[in-house]
Amino acid sequence: MMKNMTENTNDRPQHAEGLYYKHNNEPVEVDYSDDDIIIVDNIRDIVAAEPMRINMNGIFVCFNGTIQVDVNGQQHTYHKNQLVMFPPNTTLENHLFSVDFECKAIMMSNRIIQRFIRPYIDVWNHIVYVKKILERGLTEKDMEFTRKVYDVVRFCLDYGSDAYKKEVVYSFIQGALMGLCGMILHDDDYEGVKAEKASNGNLFTRFLDLLQNSKVKHRSVAHYASQLFVTPKYLSLVCKQHSSKTALQWIEEYTVADIDYYLRSTDYSIKEIANILGFPNPSFFGKYVKQQLGCTPLEYRNRKE
Repeated sequence: MMKNMTENTNDRPQHAEGLYYKHNNEPVEVDYSDDDIIIVDNIRDIVAAEPMRINMNGIFVCFNGTIQVDVNGQQHTYHKNQLVMFPPNTTLENHLFSVDFECKAIMMSNRIIQRFIRPYIDVWNHIVYVKKILERGLTEKDMEFTRKVYDVVRFCLDYGSDAYKKEVVYSFIQGALMGLCGMILHDDDYEGVKAEKASNGNLFTRFLDLLQNSKVKHRSVAHYASQLFVTPKYLSLVCKQHSSKTALQWIEEYTVADIDYYLRSTDYSIKEIANILGFPNPSFFGKYVKQQLGCTPLEYRNRKE
């Protein structure tokens, strides 16, 4: 059983704040959980009880056996050597699995995904929210890579009380996630997404592209809507239909990702960052960071992972 990175003498399972049982809204006990990441060593240990709701982005890899499960009311069957990605607010219920079923899972917040794959976030968003390609077969080489990465993460979690353990684990997970994006980039399905985008000009896709490529993302919904020649209300409606998030939530998510990058990965002053990101002054920037991240820009910059 994995241990909490901040507790080295307690082997009890963690209560995941992003993974709930559907009927009583109680957190599910998992192998590791923090504010941004949940790790489950074998899904069969937690799905047998009752329906679950996932409030984070889920990546599940089936290492052995078969499971039949209703995903948001639709029946699916997953097999050995298959990867499945679930967007937030996914419900899993009516599980039936083979006796040899083994499936490892990692669930991540939108915030940590933005941080981990910032240059490739458009790949993730197109697949998960636009095309909704949530299943992928894995080759034996893919499975070997996945198994080794997972084993290293397990070892790091179980080993000692290194002050930098979390950073090391996050680095391995980031590498694996970027590797997944690399696989998707070379898939025919992703080429189909790009071709579809070019042919029908999907509004949601164009909005994400516009947001991704805007140096200053902290703008009003009306600003983006005007560039897409639609009303703010219609843009938010389309976003909600495709992703369960409003246009404003997308803007805030991308803005916070930029704030995280500049505060954690550059030497720019707070004043310079506020200017780069389009805030009128450092005071306004500080209030926004406090509202979104719960602390001042300087506190966030100095905070350990």
